[in-house]
Amino acid sequence: EVGAAWSIAGMSLASALPILWVLSDLEIGVRWEIIVQSIVSGIVTIILGTMLPNWRAIIQGPAILLIYLATFALTSLWFWRKALYGTAKTLWQGLGPLKGYLPNLPETYELSRATSPSADTSREGVLSICIVNYNTVNYLRDCLQSIYKSPVSFPLEVIVVDNQSIDESVEMVRREFPQVRCISNTKNLYYHVANNQAIQLATGEFIYILNPDTVVNAEALEAMVSFMKAHPRAAGTTCRMNYPDGVFQQHCFRFETLWEALLLETPLGTLFRSSRQNAYDRLHYKGQDWSKSFEVESVAGACFMVRRSILFDIGGFDCQMLLYAGDYELCWRILQTGSVIKYLPEVAIQHFGGGSLGHIQHLVLNIHQSDLDTYYIKRFGNSWGYGLGILRRLRTSVLRWGVQWGMTRWEGVLRSPYRRDNASTVKDAA
Repeated sequence: EVGAAWSIAGMSLASALPILWVLSDLEIGVRWEIIVQSIVSGIVTIILGTMLPNWRAIIQGPAILLIYLATFALTSLWFWRKALYGTAKTLWQGLGPLKGYLPNLPETYELSRATSPSADTSREGVLSICIVNYNTVNYLRDCLQSIYKSPVSFPLEVIVVDNQSIDESVEMVRREFPQVRCISNTKNLYYHVANNQAIQLATGEFIYILNPDTVVNAEALEAMVSFMKAHPRAAGTTCRMNYPDGVFQQHCFRFETLWEALLLETPLGTLFRSSRQNAYDRLHYKGQDWSKSFEVESVAGACFMVRRSILFDIGGFDCQMLLYAGDYELCWRILQTGSVIKYLPEVAIQHFGGGSLGHIQHLVLNIHQSDLDTYYIKRFGNSWGYGLGILRRLRTSVLRWGVQWGMTRWEGVLRSPYRRDNASTVKDAA
């Protein structure tokens, strides 16, 4: 009787654990694979449990529990075989960035003063707006129209670098905006290389890195340029960014510590959930009054004005990264120079978000993983960077079939800051 009680208690606990874990961490309900695994494992455990010799109760209960867990692990190998294969293949390819899953990486494009237009005194006060475009012809048209809609008090130039779009973006720019300098790449060099191309050609004292799916106004441009002129210690600035309906869109973040990266990017956060939530809140400036100006640590590249001299001092964007984390890594190097970045709330631009990513969704997850590898290796060194990459892939592989693109609300500070669910976390503070 005691042995039977141990058996029933052990099996009940073991059956509940996977379901409770999925419900509490994924927050999306139970996938049918988990239900089938639990049922199959329970049936096998009952069959094998009846075949056990009549051991003492204190041994029989744990033995049945171990049978159940072993059966659940074996069924997991079958249901998760694709995810596990992908993870094993990644680790086999050198435990590094997912180069084997990515398109051919572009050549490195480092900034060089030797081949850049001279920044003589005649170009002081000039604003160079740099836009990287990829198949966003309608967004790009609206963006350029908003730039030229209201004249500003200082000279400006606009440079558009197109990454082999197939939607007539280049033709539209050359036809409707002949004053814009348009560079048409013969292949997709991705975001960071293309930005360096534009910065290399820019002649202005200030570089405004802008996404094509934005709508700007003269007030915002005037305020940011005036701030940069009045504060020579500031390396960069940004303004308030809103969704089209006026809801505040957060694009400024703190940098994570190694412990916070482990909590947010690996399964460790499941064990320390309160610490993970605290890390998430700190990185997202929870409690910050976004109606006041303050110094920020990092800014998303959708709206970021930087001194040209600073960009050339630090070498511009890191071209080892394609789409993600490069703007945060750029801010990290800017802060290492002793400069500051300021957020200006009195003016705002409009940002739609995700304008270009819809055309490369099949690559987004792999590029995201690879870029995070590079970022964390630069931040924390090879050992911790590779370790974070391995743990993150194991976690993402398990979650991939539970959440679209393998990302959850706990994906961390380097997840796309433009997802609409972020608005609810800062709407009241705004």
